[in-house]
Amino acid sequence: MGEDPGSLIWQGGTPCCGLGCVGGGARAILRGPPRERRRKNMLGAPLWYLEGDYIRRDSAVLEDCRRLGSSSTEPPRPYGARPRFPRGCRLRHALDRIGSRIVLYSMIAAVKKARIKSAKDILKFSGPDLQRLTKLSNVDVQHLLVAVSAALQKPNVLTVFQMYHEKACFVAQHRRLSLGCSVLDSLLRGGLPVTGITELGGESAAGKTQIAIQLCLSVQYPCRYGGLEAGAVYICTEDVFPNKRLQQLIGLQHKLRTDVPLEVIKQRKFGDNIFIEHAADIETLNDCIAQRVPILLLRGLVRLIIIDSIAALFRCEFAAKDSVVKAKHLQTLGAQLHTLSSRFLAPVFCINQVTDAVDNMSAGQSHVGILNKKVSPALGITWSNQLLMRLMVARTRSSEPDECAGEASQSCSGVVRTLEVVFAPHLPQSFCCYTINMEGVKGVEDKVGMS
Repeated sequence: MGEDPGSLIWQGGTPCCGLGCVGGGARAILRGPPRERRRKNMLGAPLWYLEGDYIRRDSAVLEDCRRLGSSSTEPPRPYGARPRFPRGCRLRHALDRIGSRIVLYSMIAAVKKARIKSAKDILKFSGPDLQRLTKLSNVDVQHLLVAVSAALQKPNVLTVFQMYHEKACFVAQHRRLSLGCSVLDSLLRGGLPVTGITELGGESAAGKTQIAIQLCLSVQYPCRYGGLEAGAVYICTEDVFPNKRLQQLIGLQHKLRTDVPLEVIKQRKFGDNIFIEHAADIETLNDCIAQRVPILLLRGLVRLIIIDSIAALFRCEFAAKDSVVKAKHLQTLGAQLHTLSSRFLAPVFCINQVTDAVDNMSAGQSHVGILNKKVSPALGITWSNQLLMRLMVARTRSSEPDECAGEASQSCSGVVRTLEVVFAPHLPQSFCCYTINMEGVKGVEDKVGMS
């Protein structure tokens, strides 16, 4: 087959050359060292060398180029230069890809004959197995594996700069769940992220449960009002769910959410979209997270998971000597919550207890706060590593209590409280003050600052 027949390899020969060009015809590649002369094959067609390979321009390809306005009598160009083709000719783009060893139709036909149905199935076989099944040469099999790997590979590198400036492409990363108060939302730059675990820690009677109940109502509003248009799962591990306080907040939503039209509030059946579960031990909690909660998420009934509180069960069931087993359970629980949150874009809100910092190490990791109270969230560093954002609440000073009824009488007193951002990847350490009344949790506008 012309000069050096052993190094002249034919590829193609089908109605299309496999390069994506306009015309059909066979393609010949002469592998070997570049030489400063033209070569001809057995048909007398000129050979063009390109990066060490000679590519035959057969009559069909020349005819297509001539039809598009190209000169068919163009002389060979110096080594390293590419032949000129008319603008828009797909053969020119194909020649730029010769170095990547394009998979031709002859290889594809061999793969189909071997009953390999998809590109992913090709990577399941080793090189010798593919060579035996497809009857291809070892070189062609290696080229096939490289081409399939490149085709299946997806760009996984994503910078924070891209996510921040291309907000239209990353809606989930910029969506937030409102807390139902403009002051609290401004502190958190819109509210809670829809992916990840947010922890709210604080001492008793600091208002943690009040914020959690308000989130159960806020998640049910449309997206344009800061909600997610779905319900919430509320898992209680300590006390019973404060149903009377919930009904009180539902009846006063029109006073708290003045930014939402009254017609939208009346259309919402808030009580029907809150699913309550009581977990008395860790086994029940894991069963709830692994079995029942995913069903509600799959059906689109809920988009918020609340655990009140996360530390109660672990404090009761594990002693100080069981720290290793406790850490493994915390890691497993955190992994399950992260999976649900990222898969269904559902924020996870966990209430945590606090402990007094009695040594220097605890004091270094503790929450200092405005009143310089040395307290540290429970469950230690193992649970802290599972969190996306940590918030702390504390009572600062008291005033005369408001007139409240029932279960809300203690939490609806005129106590000024603080909400502080301890750590978050997108927020600085800052705080704001808020109060709790019959309508719900309201921030104090003139008491916002940096920690």
